[in-house]
Amino acid sequence: TSSSLTSYHILKLPFAIIQKTMKVVITGGGGFLGQVLAKDILSKGSLRSKSSLKNKVREVILADIAAPKDWLFDLPALATSKNIALRVEVGDVSDMSYCKSIIGSPSDAEAALSVFHLGAVMSGAPPDLALKVNLHGTINMLEATRSWQEAATGSRPTFMFSSAGATLGAGHEADWVSNNDTISDATRAAPHTTYGTTKACAELLLADYSRREFVDGRGVRLPSVIVRAGAPNAATTSCFSAVVREPLSGQDAIMPIGGNVYHAITGYKQAIGGMMAVHEAMPDLVDKLLGFDRTVFLPTRSVSLNELEDAMKRVVAPASLPQLGTVVYEEDEQLSSIVGSFPTKVDSKRSIALGAPEVPSIDEIIREYCEDFADALADGVALQKEAAAVSNATAENHVVALITGGGSGIGRAVAKRLAKGSWGGSDGRGDGNSLKVALVLAGRRPSPLTETKGMCEEVAKEAGIEIDVLCCPTDVTKE
Repeated sequence: TSSSLTSYHILKLPFAIIQKTMKVVITGGGGFLGQVLAKDILSKGSLRSKSSLKNKVREVILADIAAPKDWLFDLPALATSKNIALRVEVGDVSDMSYCKSIIGSPSDAEAALSVFHLGAVMSGAPPDLALKVNLHGTINMLEATRSWQEAATGSRPTFMFSSAGATLGAGHEADWVSNNDTISDATRAAPHTTYGTTKACAELLLADYSRREFVDGRGVRLPSVIVRAGAPNAATTSCFSAVVREPLSGQDAIMPIGGNVYHAITGYKQAIGGMMAVHEAMPDLVDKLLGFDRTVFLPTRSVSLNELEDAMKRVVAPASLPQLGTVVYEEDEQLSSIVGSFPTKVDSKRSIALGAPEVPSIDEIIREYCEDFADALADGVALQKEAAAVSNATAENHVVALITGGGSGIGRAVAKRLAKGSWGGSDGRGDGNSLKVALVLAGRRPSPLTETKGMCEEVAKEAGIEIDVLCCPTDVTKE
């Protein structure tokens, strides 16, 4: 009957449409990544919890050892516009009472909780401090979240953990991996530092608390994140941000690592995008893909300081180059050796399967920084206009070749030959060289591609050929 049908819908609709409210706690929330993450969460306004429903964020707590001196973004105004309470709570995660105070207890049976545990001391910190904050602090945060879960009804809070590649070790002859190896989530943890040891221990704890269903634990191993705005952090590899940030602000930058030392990086938008993708993935998919190993490597890109410096100069308009600070290399050979021993090839297929974004070109990463933090640029620094898309009509007047491995060897030799023209077109010889040559150079490292581009342009000039050369840093092993 109509009445029974109506009664049925009244019983069923609440489970389909009632939206839980969510509390979000971000440790390390006053730092650079913490603020970028908070901005992303506030902008979205809702997150996933145990169910498939989106949960309206009602409160975001930024927990840190000190309050932010300066907001990188106007987070209070953004929170107000979204009707979300934003609080800064100052304290130390090595203090259990502080951790319990920021996690609190569920206000009602419908409450949901997501914890993003970013707070940690960096690799240069004293070992005892790293143990206190990174290990015992993580235990405290897990226990506080467990207490919240045990007080809630049918809720399993999500606990996101920020780990690092320092959980692995390389450089010693007995190590399981070298800098030439491809590492993955299956690579054995054998850290060389107390920082890395604390992160490896925390990964195991995260997996165990997940297995026991105290939390829905998910971890991401971050490479060095660039370009960090504001003051540099204490990480050994902070120079991979400084080589871009300081010159753009008009300041000179002193690099303690050699310009040709390669290191795995990602952009801050991709780091947060990967973290959010792993958080938002549905529990069934996470359990299927991750099982009892709950931490994944995010996608990375291998770059050198020289390549970052070159990319910065490509992004900036030529007229602005005199406004840039100078990069000076005062290499510490031991430090270069340590950083150079880190593996730079990372298999990130598990995080990609959960939706983590790939890392764009370093030019794009630097351009994003310049656009997001325009006030940090020196007076008179303007960006180079992005190249306009080539129309179909224009493309018809080109002969185009894509050359993989274009940065060296046979690939470079082929590119230089093609730059002379006399190929393609209706006659197989460039229609009497009336067609413009367009070469796309693909390879892992930007600098050799740029060198090949210059060679091709010189060859074409000598041959009287019009040429366009596009460099595409890429890894052909990634589909």
